[in-house]
This record gives sequence, C-alpha cells and structure tokens, in this order.
Amino acid sequence: MEEVEVGGERGVVVLLRLRRRHQRRLRLR
Repeated sequence: MEEVEVGGERGVVVLLRLRRRHQRRLRLR
C-alpha cells in the first residue's frame, strides 16, 4: 500500500508541474 501512495503523490507533482508550465505560457502570451 505504501508503494501506491508514493505513486499517487508522484502523479500529483507531475500535474502541478504541468499546470505551472501552462501558467508560464499564459503569462508570456
């Protein structure tokens, strides 16, 4: 179960990273 929790957290980090990238693109525009 611990492994599953780590994977879920990793997914959240990836989503946050993607969102940050999108925000930067919107700001540049």
